[in-house]
Amino acid sequence: MKVYHRQGNRWRNYIELELWKKRQPFTKSSLEEPARTYDRICGNDTILEYQCNYLGNTKYKQFYIKTPKRCVNIKLIGEIDFVSGNHTVYNEMLMFAHMFNHERKKLLAQHGRSKYDKREVYSYSLQEKAHAFVYQCRERNETLYFSKTSLGIFGIQPGIEKYDRERSQVAGY
Repeated sequence: MKVYHRQGNRWRNYIELELWKKRQPFTKSSLEEPARTYDRICGNDTILEYQCNYLGNTKYKQFYIKTPKRCVNIKLIGEIDFVSGNHTVYNEMLMFAHMFNHERKKLLAQHGRSKYDKREVYSYSLQEKAHAFVYQCRERNETLYFSKTSLGIFGIQPGIEKYDRERSQVAGY
């Protein structure tokens, strides 16, 4: 069961998935999902998601901006993005989305200020097919298929990792 809390004119929730894997080593040969958490804000036909993946002792962070026609995936810089130290990251998420929409140059200028030197941005267009929703990303040259029951037109399934692995064409596989 997912619980949503009203905050102003938006809804928010927090999801933990497979946290029993949090201390497990990550193996690239495995198709299983790592331990992960999601902070989510829903409102105005948009879903903002802050995802943390736990792979062994390493925490990878991503930020999603999902709309009915598009999903933007931003690979975050661990030492800069969302490092407030507390669990309430909703104001930071709203600020990050505002910067992406209105101050994109400033947001992307952070690239290079971390030892990981990463803040990659991928934009997926969403198309509805007869039996699936399809995300296509030009930057990564990939096509991801989702069953209509698992994703939903507004991306209700958190993240984008639950795609149909047999039908999808994923870069690097």
